[in-house]
Amino acid sequence: DVPKNIFDVGWYDGSAKPGTTGAAFLDGHVSGPTQHGVFYDIKKLQPGDKLTVEKGNGEVLSYTVVKSVKYSKDSVDMVAALSPVTSGKNGLN
Repeated sequence: DVPKNIFDVGWYDGSAKPGTTGAAFLDGHVSGPTQHGVFYDIKKLQPGDKLTVEKGNGEVLSYTVVKSVKYSKDSVDMVAALSPVTSGKNGLN
């Protein structure tokens, strides 16, 4: 389910768990009615940028942007979205 507030991120349970082999697919809001959401600056990410994800248990995972692909909400390629850029590795989509 989509997170109920603009500051939380959800994990799609049809994807790999963050930090395991495969692509973890995260979902969150870009903005709300009066404030920017957790993914507001996602459009600024460029290859080489670093980002971190803190799991619910406090574990922090680090990722490096490899590429950026933009889809319209009506034409998301879920096969690509659920596949890591490098087969057999972990990834974040």
